[in-house]
Amino acid sequence: MKNEKKPLYCIIVLHYVSINETINCISSIKKHDCYGNIRIIVIDNASPNNTGKELAIKYKDDKIVKVILNKENLGFAKANNLAYQYINDNYLPDYIIVVNNDIEFVQESFFDEIDNLYKKYNYSVLGPDILNTSNNTHQNPLRKRGVSVKEIKKRMLFRKYIIQVHKKNMLACCLFFLIKFMKKGIKNKENKPAHQDGSFKNIKRNIVPYGACIIFSKKYIDSHKLAFFPLTFMYYEEDFIWHRLTKKNELILYSPSIRVNHKHNGATIQSYKNEDERVIFKEKCAI
Repeated sequence: MKNEKKPLYCIIVLHYVSINETINCISSIKKHDCYGNIRIIVIDNASPNNTGKELAIKYKDDKIVKVILNKENLGFAKANNLAYQYINDNYLPDYIIVVNNDIEFVQESFFDEIDNLYKKYNYSVLGPDILNTSNNTHQNPLRKRGVSVKEIKKRMLFRKYIIQVHKKNMLACCLFFLIKFMKKGIKNKENKPAHQDGSFKNIKRNIVPYGACIIFSKKYIDSHKLAFFPLTFMYYEEDFIWHRLTKKNELILYSPSIRVNHKHNGATIQSYKNEDERVIFKEKCAI
């Protein structure tokens, strides 16, 4: 209908270093802006190669793209929270979608389906099918439930050993193989990746959504001042969402009826040419 009001979708694109991925992500979003109801907020996490400033120049006259330049690297949660607050201060969004800059929007009905699912399920958070194009695996749902304190303790100990291994600590290398069985305890049957247990094929309720693309509905926006728990730098933000929303009986929905493509880990790979440095950085963030 001509007079039907379309919902406003605000997409946060977190940028760091890899400018080609960000430009490709923005282009894939703009292809779906048929009704003028999409806004794109690019937040640059103080990219050391000045690509954030390049993006600001490129899109300075663009009516739907806004580039925010952080003075320091705030990490995943704080940077996205800053953009989330900017959107709420400057727009009246019906949906806020947080994506990594290596996400590509390929589905023609993606945005309409977000609204259709909300009308049907009244969700707070929605996760789409995320296809990792580098190995053709499905990344959503991330887990069937949030990690427990017991699991966290095991993961932290294991990650500390991984760091020591990549620092070439010979004693740690020996111990690493002795405690490798712990990894089986961490990746238990209940928390198998989606591509292993086929869970990506069906609608799921109250799962842990994968952070590369998370959709927040009006219901969530109206009751939560921040998108993410603000004290993490990178990793496990999804588990905080799961614990917070399940306690409040707010629905986290996964649906295979919407899909995006993901070129996994582009920014992290470009930032650390040395494999040992990259692994140490990731494990420290996870801890």
